[in-house]
Amino acid sequence: MDISFEQLKSMVVFAQVVQQGSLTGAAKHIGLSRAVVSYHIKKLETQLGVKLLNRSTRSIALTEAGSGYYERCRIIAEQAETANRQIENLKNEPVGLLKITCPVNVGLQTIVPALNEFKQLYPKIELDVMLTDEVVNIMQEGIDLAIRDRSGHSRGATVGFGVASQQALHLANRFVWLTQIFKQTRAPKQT
Repeated sequence: MDISFEQLKSMVVFAQVVQQGSLTGAAKHIGLSRAVVSYHIKKLETQLGVKLLNRSTRSIALTEAGSGYYERCRIIAEQAETANRQIENLKNEPVGLLKITCPVNVGLQTIVPALNEFKQLYPKIELDVMLTDEVVNIMQEGIDLAIRDRSGHSRGATVGFGVASQQALHLANRFVWLTQIFKQTRAPKQT
């Protein structure tokens, strides 16, 4: 039997009815009307061909079939909630790997000194810093941030971003900003 999106929704509604102890409580909790909650339960019972709840005007009770079915529906609802929470956490606190490459000299003078501050700001970010004077294929190596020394040019260093997630791009931008601040604070004062 194929499960439709609508049936998944009904399963989550059913789990909420059991957890809240009433159709009205579930309706308030999930932001639906009592009639819509009742519709989902009736539709689910019709699709399954079994009664899941014994209902009276004052209470609900799980049937034997409803009890086993509730456990599965509860797990589905919890998994969906966990998935949403995980995404929210990613938006609020970055997690993952940020791959950076730069020339050895630039890395030792600018990047390495800024690593501690970056790790304090983003403790769940793992940094993979590749110090090399050779040109690296940022696509092939999966590099998020590449800094190239252009000391012979008037513009100084060139920064390039690989194909990365929005989060990696944001972190790479933040890292470049931190290294610029670090450079400015360590630059000798001109008198």
